[in-house]
Amino acid sequence: MGLGIAENLLKAGFLKALYKRTPDPELFEKFQKENVYIAKSPKDLAEHVDVVLLSVPNESVKEIVFGSDLADALKPNSIIIDTGNCDPRQSIEIYEKLKTRNIHFLDVGVSGGPSRAKAGTLAVWAGGEKEIYDRVLQILQAIGKPTYIGSSGCGHKIKMLHNVMEQIEMQGIAEVANAALKFEFDPQQIFKTIREGLTQSHLSNLFTAIPRDEIVSREAVVEGGDYPRMALEIGKEMDIPLPEVAVSYWVRVISRASEEERDKVIEQAIKAVSEELRKLKDKEKFKFGFQTLGALRHAFGGHK
Repeated sequence: MGLGIAENLLKAGFLKALYKRTPDPELFEKFQKENVYIAKSPKDLAEHVDVVLLSVPNESVKEIVFGSDLADALKPNSIIIDTGNCDPRQSIEIYEKLKTRNIHFLDVGVSGGPSRAKAGTLAVWAGGEKEIYDRVLQILQAIGKPTYIGSSGCGHKIKMLHNVMEQIEMQGIAEVANAALKFEFDPQQIFKTIREGLTQSHLSNLFTAIPRDEIVSREAVVEGGDYPRMALEIGKEMDIPLPEVAVSYWVRVISRASEEERDKVIEQAIKAVSEELRKLKDKEKFKFGFQTLGALRHAFGGHK
C-alpha cells in the first residue's frame, strides 16, 4: 500500500522525502532518480518536510511518532497523516498529545488494496480538524477519493466499520462455499450463479476468480483481522451488540489454534459470542439493527 501511495504522491509532485524501515536499495535508487531524498530515520525525514504520511501497522505508529524523535523534529504547525489500519482510540490519543506540541494529526482510513493504491483510486476517509484536512486535500486527492468524516478518530472508525463488514462478508462466503462443497457442488460455480440474484459483491467476485488449486492447497489457517478485535473491544466499552463480528473474529482465532489448544479456544469463543447475544436482551441496544434487517427484507422482497 505504501509504495503505491508514494508513487502517486511523486506523480503529483508532493513526494519530497521518503523513509522505509527495511532498506531497499533498488527502490531507493528509483526514487532518488526523481530527486526524492531518502531519509535515514524518521527524525531525518521530519527535518526535510512539513507533512508526513505514515503507512505502517497499528502497533508501530506511536513508536514512530514519539519514540523515534519524529514529533520532536517536526516544525511547529506540521501535519502527520496516518493511513494505517489503526485503532481509533490510539489515533485520538496521538492527536491530543501532538496538539500540545502544535503539531496536527489526521487519522485517514484507506481502502482498496495494493492495486488501487497503485492506481491512485483508494477510498480515503479522514478524521481530525477540518481546517487541517483542507490544507492537505490535494495530497489526499493524489492517492484516491477523500471524504472528510469528522473529528479526530472518525477516519479510523469508518475504516474499522468497513473492515468489520468486509470480515463478516468473507465469513459468509466461507460458510456458504464450505456448505456448497458438502452438497457436492462446485463452490465457485455456485457463486457465479448466486451473484445473479441480490448478493453481488466485489469479494464474491474475487472468490470466483481464485484458481481452485490455490484454494485447496492452502493451509486452513486465517491470518489478519485486527479490526474485528478492536470493534469488539470498543463495542464492550460502549455496550454495542456485535454477535456477527464476534463469530467472524473467533473463527479466525480458532483456525490459528494448535490441535492441543483448539478445544479451549472454542470454549472461549462460545463464551464471547454468548456475551454478545446476551446484549440483545435489552431491546434498545440493537433496535436500529433489527429495524434495518426488517427494512432490507421489505425492500427486496416485500416482507413485512
